Amino acid sequence: MKQKQHILNESPFSSSPGSYSSISDRPISVLNRNSLLLLLLALFFLLGVFLPWPGSPLFLFPNRLSSFSSLSPSRQSKWHDYTLAQAAKFVAKNGTVIVCAVSSPFLPFLNNWLISVSRQKHQDKVLVIAEDYATLYKVNEKWPGHAVLIPPALDSKTAYSFGSQGFFNFTARRPQHLLQILELGYSVMYNDVDMVWLQDPFPYLEGSHDVYFTDDMPQIKPLNHSHDLPHPDRNGETYICSCMIYLRSTNGAKLLMKKWSEELQSQAWSESTRFKANDQPAFNLALNKLAHQVDLYLLSQPAFPTGGLYFKNETWVQETKGKHVIVHNNYIVGYDRKMKRFQEYGLWLVDDHALESPLGKLQSMRGVTPINPQKKIEADLNPVKESDCYEGERLTHLLDLIQRGIETSKLSNVNSLPEKIWLKKQIAIGINEVTRVLERMKSNTTDQQQNPRPTPVQLQVVIVVADCKPRTLTKHIPNLAASRNVPVLYIRDNKRASLRLGELVKLKTALAIGVKARGNDLNLLLQQILTRDS
Repeated sequence: MKQKQHILNESPFSSSPGSYSSISDRPISVLNRNSLLLLLLALFFLLGVFLPWPGSPLFLFPNRLSSFSSLSPSRQSKWHDYTLAQAAKFVAKNGTVIVCAVSSPFLPFLNNWLISVSRQKHQDKVLVIAEDYATLYKVNEKWPGHAVLIPPALDSKTAYSFGSQGFFNFTARRPQHLLQILELGYSVMYNDVDMVWLQDPFPYLEGSHDVYFTDDMPQIKPLNHSHDLPHPDRNGETYICSCMIYLRSTNGAKLLMKKWSEELQSQAWSESTRFKANDQPAFNLALNKLAHQVDLYLLSQPAFPTGGLYFKNETWVQETKGKHVIVHNNYIVGYDRKMKRFQEYGLWLVDDHALESPLGKLQSMRGVTPINPQKKIEADLNPVKESDCYEGERLTHLLDLIQRGIETSKLSNVNSLPEKIWLKKQIAIGINEVTRVLERMKSNTTDQQQNPRPTPVQLQVVIVVADCKPRTLTKHIPNLAASRNVPVLYIRDNKRASLRLGELVKLKTALAIGVKARGNDLNLLLQQILTRDS
């Protein structure tokens, strides 16, 4: 017994000559085999602790164990081979992946969104689909394994130029990415990064439906509204947002993604449909065509409000306080204006809380300048850039839509007002009238207690002739509108824009008009345009 106890107490790594001779002089016993087994188990344990598991990006790219502060080109290139299947396996938790798609100019918005996701303890599920290699390298430098690029990479200079073919290509890839993840067996939540989480959204995904989505319309619904797909409007359209979607890995969800891709392929980009150049109309077509084949669920409006409601209706926000879960910063055009609005509402978290993000503080990326779809006209009267204006076939399509909205809205003229009087109730016409209405609206910097009176008229959008002369006539409108959170659309037509704008309002010419928020068909059409333009 003492001899057996002595063997058990021997260190397997002992260098004592006596220990080796005592073991080698005897036949192999059961205890010897047990000791060898323990030794092997110990080795496996050490390997498991100090080496990454095979599915980890650190196993695929062992150099990632060292500092990421200075990535060499050779080390960066290793992420080229990182696949969606590997990335999804790495980030998935409880069979779920949270996905966003980002190009390098929007890294600050990604970081802002990640802070809000981290506060709800869901950041480990996040997979960033990088649309360019700069984003792929930057995210994986700070947060290894949480970014993947699905070739081909898009040119970030065109991907966010609204109405461009690059913008269409960027959004058209979304259903393909989501379908790939579903076919890997994971449920997936998609978010645009101009969103902020205020609460954990997962408890609101009630039941076991195939697809969950939000309504992009700002009209207030009852608190107990239906969760069915809304009925199409007079034009046969619904306005479901493609920016916040949750999909279970079911046949129904996969069918919808395939149909969405088919609809996108059938509406190939062209100059005549530039303002439609994103994926949301095709998503709505797919939803309506498969409404009886796929189990759909409309999420609660108070929990998932569109920006056209949350940032425009303070009374509703107060009445639904505590119910908001994810806020979407849409219904506003422009990179800088989105950021400013977040700052004004206390939702721009990056400046003071960057360390709460898995990416930490991000340095501005060299050679990358945020691309703003619509920049304000500054007081120095710099001309509006070509990409900021509606002109050519794009202008014709815009004016035709507005004309259609005016005609269909006339059907609600129950008091049979004369056409000119009715039109003035819908539209502020001319520079002076637009200016007066804007000045009466509450500034976004005004204290509610200082100006408690409600504004009688709100403008939904202002349309300005970009090539009018002298330019001093309209130079004040963009900044004044921005101070009221009213978007501005610019039009140009080789000095004929004022004539064409005048035709809409039954005048010879017009340099500016402001469409009033009346909740009519004209407003619905413009909301669709503004949403797509954002």
